[in-house]
Amino acid sequence: LRQCYAKVLSTHDMPTLREELKHEMRKEIAYSPTRQGLTAGIVQHLSGPQFEEERYADTDVPLLLSVVNERHPASIRQRALLKEAARNMLRAIRVVTVDGMQYPEVSRDFGVMRFPTLIWIQARTGEELVRRVGPASIRYIREQTIALVRP
Repeated sequence: LRQCYAKVLSTHDMPTLREELKHEMRKEIAYSPTRQGLTAGIVQHLSGPQFEEERYADTDVPLLLSVVNERHPASIRQRALLKEAARNMLRAIRVVTVDGMQYPEVSRDFGVMRFPTLIWIQARTGEELVRRVGPASIRYIREQTIALVRP
């Protein structure tokens, strides 16, 4: 909803407001059609099965997976950086976190040996595009994402 804030504030009648909100809801469904609560600009924590569904979702928006160990100091430090990067990128990429210790099948599928590991994943196919092992800066996450989503 915050992406259409300016449009809503400048709307003077209810029909126009309703249309703007409907348009925003259509964009949210296109962003993540799995209805798991993924919202642009927010890091979503998923379980292993939820991630599998999101990985192959019918959307054009790529996925950034952060495989973490919730108790590992590097993963804890990475949390704030990932949150800020997601907020800056909004609808450019879907950002999710999965605890690799709690859901080892995700770690096994991607061959994750160290935490945190960032994996950029192709939309629809679920194929791995780029991987970063260890903590990454906001700038690195943003630049890597921009490089992948630019045509």
